[in-house]
Amino acid sequence: MYFIPQPKFIKEQGHTPSNTASGYIATNAGALLEGELKRFGSSAACVEDCGLYYAILSSEKSITLPELPAELDDSAVRKDGFYLNAGENGLQIVSRHPRGVLYGWQLWKQLAADETNFFGTVIDYSDTAFRAFHMDMRYGFPKFERMLSIIDELSAYRYNKFILEYENRFPYQKHTDITDPLHFTPEQVGEIQAYAAQRFIEIIPLQQTIGHLEYMLKLPQYYHLREMRNFPETDKPYGFNSVGFKHYNDIDEICASNEDAYAVVESMLDEMIIAHPDSSYVHLGCDEAWNLLSCKKCIEKFGVNGANRLYAGHINRMAGKVLAAGKTPIVWDDMLRHFTDSELEQLDKRIVIMIWLYYESNYKLAKQLTQRLCNAGFTVIGAAASKCGEGPEPQYLDMPWYELRMGNVNMWGRVCAEDGIDGFCMTVWSNYSGTIAPPHPFFDTIWYPVLFAAEKMWNLDAVSDGFDERFASSFFGVEGAALFHGSTATRFKCIERVCRECKRHSYEAEVIRAMELTSIYRLKALAIGRELYKLNMDVTQAEKNIIRNRAHEVNAMREELKPLVRGIVAKYYSESDADVFVRSRFDADEALMQKYLS
Repeated sequence: MYFIPQPKFIKEQGHTPSNTASGYIATNAGALLEGELKRFGSSAACVEDCGLYYAILSSEKSITLPELPAELDDSAVRKDGFYLNAGENGLQIVSRHPRGVLYGWQLWKQLAADETNFFGTVIDYSDTAFRAFHMDMRYGFPKFERMLSIIDELSAYRYNKFILEYENRFPYQKHTDITDPLHFTPEQVGEIQAYAAQRFIEIIPLQQTIGHLEYMLKLPQYYHLREMRNFPETDKPYGFNSVGFKHYNDIDEICASNEDAYAVVESMLDEMIIAHPDSSYVHLGCDEAWNLLSCKKCIEKFGVNGANRLYAGHINRMAGKVLAAGKTPIVWDDMLRHFTDSELEQLDKRIVIMIWLYYESNYKLAKQLTQRLCNAGFTVIGAAASKCGEGPEPQYLDMPWYELRMGNVNMWGRVCAEDGIDGFCMTVWSNYSGTIAPPHPFFDTIWYPVLFAAEKMWNLDAVSDGFDERFASSFFGVEGAALFHGSTATRFKCIERVCRECKRHSYEAEVIRAMELTSIYRLKALAIGRELYKLNMDVTQAEKNIIRNRAHEVNAMREELKPLVRGIVAKYYSESDADVFVRSRFDADEALMQKYLS
C-alpha cells in the first residue's frame, strides 16, 4: 500500500483483520471530523484539556493524550503536523491545529483502505505552508456537486489553498450581462467557501483586471473599452508565432487610460472581494497584457516608452483596493520580468508575486526571478502547471505531456528547497490562451501531476521516479501498474487494466482511457489527412484504395469515440460544454474526410 503524501515517519507494528477498537469517541477538531467519528461510536470519551487538538476512537472512556514528539514543534509549518497512534485500544490523532488532525484522519483512512487495520505510529508534517491548486473556467463549468468533490480530493491530498478563476461564471450583480447563463449562484459561491473551510482549504478568488478579459470585452456593449482598437502595420501579412500576431486578439485587454473601463473592472473586483469575506488573498491576474500602449490616448499619457509605468500604476491601483479590504493582493509575474530595479521599487511591497514557469528547463530563470524579487522585498510564490500549452504535437491536445509536467513540479520543489520559498501553486488551465482556443486536455486527466505536486509540497525531497505506481495504488487502488510509460500499446494496456481493476475513482480511470484513445486517433487522423490530396490526383487505383482504407479506419474510430467522449464530459459538465469539447476534437477532421471521400 502506497500513500500520497508519503509520511515522514511511519512505524508499523502489524495489522489485524478486526475493526479498530471503538465505542468511545472524541474530537475537538471540527464538525466534519465529529460527523465521521460518529460512525464508530456515540459515547463520548473523557479527554484531559492539554491545549492540543485530537480525534479519538477508543475502547476506554478515559484518555490521556501523549506528548507531541519534538518534530512537531510550534512553528508555522508544523501546524499541519500530526501524531497518529493506532493500537489494540484504539486510535489517537493529535496535532497543534485542527487541520493536522484532519490530515491524520485522512491518512488513517488510506491505511485502512486494504480492509485490515494498521497498528503503529506515524509522525508527519509539511515542508511548506502554501500549497495551492488553481482552476480556471475559461472553458467548462463543472456541476456544483462536482466542485465539492474536487474540494474533497484536494483536502485528501493536503492542499490548503484553492485559487478559483471564475471568469464569467461568477454571479456579478452590477454587470449581470457579463455573467454566463451557466454560472454559480451567490448561494453556491458561499457554499463552496464554507465546504472548503471545513476541510481547511482557503478559497482565493482570481479576478483579472487588465488582460484576459475576453469574456467581458467580446460583448458589444463593452467592446469600446478595449486597448487594441487599431491593428498596427506589419512588414508581412503573417508573423512567426503559431497563433498569429498577439494583437489579433483585440478583446483581451482594457484601455488603461479609460476610466469607464476601470469603473467596470473595479466594480467586478469589489463584488469578488465582498463575496469572499474570509479569504486572506485576492489574485488580480495581470498576466500577458501584450498590447499595452496600443492606443493613442495611452501613448499620450504614458509616453512611447511608458509601458512599465502604466503597468505599475495599474497594479498599485488594484492592489490598493485589495489592501483596503484587509486582504493581500497576488499578481502573476511575467509582465514584471523586464522591470528595472527602480521600476520594481515603485510597486507596493505588500503585493505577493506568483512566478509562473511551466517547464523544468526554466530552473535557472526561476532561480533568477525568485532571488531578484525576494531581494527587492516581495513575497514570492511559484506556479507549476498540470496541463498547459505543451507544443505542436497533436497528441498533447488530449493528454497532458506527463514527463514535462512532472519535471516542472520537480523544478519548483527544488527552488522551494534551495531558496526558502514557502510553496507553490499547481495550475490547471482549461484551454489555450484566448477566447477562441480549443479546450486543453479534459480536466480529469490532471490528477497524476496534481497528486505529485501535493507530494512535492509536503515532502520537498520527493522524487518522481516510481510515482506512477504509487499513484495507481493510492488513487485507483491498483497495485503494480506502471502508468504512462512505454509504447502507446503498452500504456493503453496498463490503462485498460486500471479501468478493469480500480477500486475507486473509476470515472477518472475512464477519462484517461477515453482521452488516450482520442490522442491515438489524433495521430492517425493527422497521418491520413496529409495523404488525402492524392485522391484528387492522377494516381493508380491501388494507391487510392490504400488511402480510402486508412481514412475509413479513422472514420470508424471517430464514430466510436464521439459518444464516448461526449458522455464522459457531460457527466459532470453541461451538454453545451460536452458539445464544444467533441466538436473541438472531431469537427475539422470529419469535414476534411467528407470533402475528399464524398
